[in-house]
Amino acid sequence: ATTNVRASIPQSMLSKATYTVSLTVTNFLGESDSSSTTFTIDDNPNLPMTNILGPAVVTMFPGTTLTLFTATTRASCADTASTLSFSWTVTKDGVVQALPSTSTDPTKFRLSAYSLDPSSVYTIDFQATSSATSTLAEISGHDTVTVQIINGAVFAVVSGGYNRLLSTVDPFTLDASSSYDENYPTGSSLSTLSYSWSCSILTSSQFGQSCASILSGLNTTASSITIIST
Repeated sequence: ATTNVRASIPQSMLSKATYTVSLTVTNFLGESDSSSTTFTIDDNPNLPMTNILGPAVVTMFPGTTLTLFTATTRASCADTASTLSFSWTVTKDGVVQALPSTSTDPTKFRLSAYSLDPSSVYTIDFQATSSATSTLAEISGHDTVTVQIINGAVFAVVSGGYNRLLSTVDPFTLDASSSYDENYPTGSSLSTLSYSWSCSILTSSQFGQSCASILSGLNTTASSITIIST
């Protein structure tokens, strides 16, 4: 149906099943976007109704700590003898990952920075299970969130600042070892930065000319160079 009025569906019209409801929103320019939600109708009053709070898709950098909060409710007529338990599952490309939550609260999910690979998409599933009772079977409810890990930036850092006054007599060192890749923690063996040095003259009479022939130490891929006067 097409409408700008909130739609209500009488629960009496919904039988025991899982439903997907889709929504398309269109503006007067004809631009549109769609979303969908899935819900289950069950006659077991112990069915947990779970929700991972926040957006369905989370986008973050590898160096960000991931924290997810949830809410779980049950019908007022749920059997008080039925207890709730909680579990989390992380998958990447359909494969379950060994990434347990570091939170002591089973209803929260937390992963330390750099736990997830850059340029990757993960699905995190939260499941709440009501235990069986003498009259009702065990039943579970769940919710999922998609976590997209985008590439961090690479930062070139030269110690001592970007504008320095140096002597023509004393040797000096340009050290770029503090440069870093946001995708990996400092000192990680996975961070393999390469270094390339260049030099140009800024004095007006020689502006723009290369000084690589003068500063022979530039011909290196090392993270630091030392210039010795001759």
